[in-house]
Amino acid sequence: IGIGGECFCETSLKTVVIPDSVTYVGNCLFRECIHIERAVIGRSMTEIPNKMFEGCKSLESVTVLGNVKVIGERAFYYCDHLADISLPDSVSRICESAFEGCLALRSVNLGQKLVSIGRHAFRGCKGITGLIIPSAADDISSGIIFECGNIERLEVREGNRRYHSYHNCIIDTEQKQLVYGCKNSVIPDDGSVTEIARYAFSGTSGLTRITIPDCIHTIDEGAFSLCPDLIEITLPTGINRVEERLFAGCKSLTRVYLPDSVEYIGYFAFFYCQSIKYIRFPSRDPECSYNAFDMCGRSAAYFRFIPDPERKLRAALDWLAGDREETDNAEEIITYAKRNKLKLIGLTFENSNVAAFDGLIKVLGSSKIALENIDGFLARRDGGAELKAAIMRYKMTVYSVEEQEKYENRKTEIALGIAEPTQAQLRRLFRCRETD
Repeated sequence: IGIGGECFCETSLKTVVIPDSVTYVGNCLFRECIHIERAVIGRSMTEIPNKMFEGCKSLESVTVLGNVKVIGERAFYYCDHLADISLPDSVSRICESAFEGCLALRSVNLGQKLVSIGRHAFRGCKGITGLIIPSAADDISSGIIFECGNIERLEVREGNRRYHSYHNCIIDTEQKQLVYGCKNSVIPDDGSVTEIARYAFSGTSGLTRITIPDCIHTIDEGAFSLCPDLIEITLPTGINRVEERLFAGCKSLTRVYLPDSVEYIGYFAFFYCQSIKYIRFPSRDPECSYNAFDMCGRSAAYFRFIPDPERKLRAALDWLAGDREETDNAEEIITYAKRNKLKLIGLTFENSNVAAFDGLIKVLGSSKIALENIDGFLARRDGGAELKAAIMRYKMTVYSVEEQEKYENRKTEIALGIAEPTQAQLRRLFRCRETD
């Protein structure tokens, strides 16, 4: 006996019991039945089909009585209230996204005959705190615990021919690849691991720092992406590529140490790392993709790799206004600031940025702002009284009364046609008016 797909889709059922006489049901049978709270799967069922309970947001309890072998794709997709499920030992395959988005799911008992776990099988199950991989499992896809941020324990049962565990790391033994980690992981330093797999730690909450030993030669795409609490990271000697999205979305990351071996920084490698204040770059600048630091604010930490001239100016301005000891490329920014001092002062007028102006004056040293330019800035209508007062103080401090009188006399002579302005004076006036 079978039941066709979508028969009860989007109905108001509250309890579902599949009788033992039913051997087959179609896909999406109870999809979007948002009132179902309890389900019992009869003894004759061998598969929970694709999307059977997808979107059943009130489903809390599922009892599987029979010899189910396959949990289909998105079978329990975003069943928000599903807290616990015990899978029988007969289950050999959990398909892609089977339990994705089950936010309340606290534990999953994986049967000993389980061979395959599909991509994103438990993605976003933030309530899961541990996962034990059975000894028969030899096909674990990528991202099965992606965005499961609260996992504290990872283990592989003894006798597994492909994987083993070490201090809360799941490792592909033959490939020497760390497949999954969590906030309590300790990466082995004995050479049993040489690679960290794609998205291995992605979405892990509570991971603030982790030691990556020198035996690690490759860290794949997105391995530490979306780790919201990661503060500091040091890549080991021998790593020559910072792969795509490696630290994307690590919003608390402030300090990064790259070894001299790094030759390339990939697309979106530090995307949305808005707290970065310090990056130790290799002694020779690596090749850097155009958008490696997109959405990272205007941090001076990656100043040399900012491709857009406007963003570069604003990054320098932020550095001048803030803590100028936070980066090891201070001389580079100071040289840039001296060369672009008039443009930077012009930007301070946007929000009366007195702190940035004061910072600029401190780094200029003996390099003066010409009196022609000072008068041009003071004549502007924007900027506010506080900024103009700071500019006036600078003028009175740097230039003596005699120098100012000489300048004023020269201006009068030019105005009366008695004297011609020099080419240097014309250039300064022109630059100043450009900023107005």
